[in-house]
Amino acid sequence: MKVRSWVAAILFLLFTVTMAATVNTSGHFAPESSPQSFSLTLLPTFHSIILPTLPPTTTTFHFTIVTFHSIILPTLPTLPPATMISITPTLPPPAIAETDWAITLVSTAPQNPQAGTPVTLSAVLVALSSTVSFPQSVAVECTIDGIPWASGTVLYPGPAGNPYLMNAQNPWIATPGTHTLTWSVSTQNDPNPSNNVMSTTFVVAPAIQTTVQTSTQPVSTSTQPLADFTIGATPPSQSVLQGQTVSYSVNVDALNGFNSQVSLSVAGLPPGANGVFSDPSGTPNFSSTLTVTLPTDVSIGAYTLTVTGNGGGLTHIANLVLTVNAAPTTQTSTSSFSTQTSSDLMSMIEQNQLLVLAGIVLLAAIIIAAAMLSRRNATPTQPTSTGVTTGMVYCGKCGTRNSATNGFCSKCGSKLP
Repeated sequence: MKVRSWVAAILFLLFTVTMAATVNTSGHFAPESSPQSFSLTLLPTFHSIILPTLPPTTTTFHFTIVTFHSIILPTLPTLPPATMISITPTLPPPAIAETDWAITLVSTAPQNPQAGTPVTLSAVLVALSSTVSFPQSVAVECTIDGIPWASGTVLYPGPAGNPYLMNAQNPWIATPGTHTLTWSVSTQNDPNPSNNVMSTTFVVAPAIQTTVQTSTQPVSTSTQPLADFTIGATPPSQSVLQGQTVSYSVNVDALNGFNSQVSLSVAGLPPGANGVFSDPSGTPNFSSTLTVTLPTDVSIGAYTLTVTGNGGGLTHIANLVLTVNAAPTTQTSTSSFSTQTSSDLMSMIEQNQLLVLAGIVLLAAIIIAAAMLSRRNATPTQPTSTGVTTGMVYCGKCGTRNSATNGFCSKCGSKLP
């Protein structure tokens, strides 16, 4: 029955297609020498019959029918026999590899440099989303006042959302005036290029002091660079688990003979975290270790820590990135061995009361039997003669009581034991 249904369905489809290919728009049969092109739309209910290997969705196929006259319409002998049907399915376009890059932070170290000071140019790169796997290479560029300063390819480790700190390989020597630092990342295959560029503006103060001496002597001027200091921290980025501790090395160096005391502080710590410097202040050049302790319930994510140095009327900062990851869950036993053993024993007693009672009875029986056996095997105490009384024995034959000194029974004459 199933075979007949299949054959009927296929013949009906072929008949419909052939009639559409044979009859032209005026209602007459098309010439057999002119192949016709048509579009056929298969509904979901036909897929399982005609094209079982395709998904059950409505699909349009383009095909060319040369002729089917001799199969469907055998009464038209002038038409040539059937030759071929070509079916070409319409496939969806391939997926496009895209990554949404973003520059989330642009900074200088020191933040407000003096003229002649080496300045570290930094930025934070983040892949917000991606359709391909990591790591990925992407081109980045750094410019000062529109002039390219550093460029190259960065290997972003991933995963998406992980902040990646970038530093220009060579420091920029500050010049007086207002400057604009710009970092950009390539927009190729980026669905959202609006966040691929970020800039910051900073001011560089002159590093020249002019001293005017007023007296009867001729006026003289002298120039010398201003004393200053720099601050830096390594490593620039670290990852740590919840409840753990991480450390950074902070270096403070003097410039142009700077000899004032510099105090260190840190901001941007995760809620509940504690940051302590091994040397909270000192006179450059000196180093201090920043130790950050995280609580076990700290929120996971990336945090930007700002280390600030204040001294001699000057302030400089260094930026760090701290990424907090979830700590693995472990099950620990809070009970001691003795407590666990006692708890197991009590549980066994409660669940097996009859067995415990039987054990007690058996133990009591063993103790009683041992006592009786010991009493039975005890060495009899031999009577001692005091000169007043003598031992007595009973005749084994007649039961008469006799003195132990007698060898024979006084009644029956049997030998006494």
